[in-house]
Amino acid sequence: MANHVQDLGGPKHVTQSQFALIRAAATTTIILEKWELQFATEGTVNIADLLGYQTTLNTLRRVLETLGLGRVSPPPDTSPVLDMSKLTPSEQQRFKMLTHTATEVGLNALSESNARELYALMERASGRGVGPSSTDAAYRDRPVREIDYSRRR
Repeated sequence: MANHVQDLGGPKHVTQSQFALIRAAATTTIILEKWELQFATEGTVNIADLLGYQTTLNTLRRVLETLGLGRVSPPPDTSPVLDMSKLTPSEQQRFKMLTHTATEVGLNALSESNARELYALMERASGRGVGPSSTDAAYRDRPVREIDYSRRR
């Protein structure tokens, strides 16, 4: 069941109806596996058992088609990628200290100035919040039509 839930993107993305179908698919799979074991150990198969097996297998196929046979990728991780090389050694040390403190006591327990500093360091390490527009209000508040985009990288 857990594998089917993962195929649909994880527990947060599976409805109760889908979960009921997953449970039925898992039960049907167990029944089919027991039949397969019986076929393998007996060496011969009677027509009634083979038809029952094929009917059950077709039922499983229809349930899985209803669920969607293709694997659904979980939502992408949108957390920022931090490149610590964008920080100076002293900023890296300060970042480590602030994140350790935030882990120990929680973000809500950080002082406002420490929280702002941590946020600014995270922005710099992620590549955002750097350049003239992040530090110079005059540059940041210019009308868009005055900004020269020709010098972009």
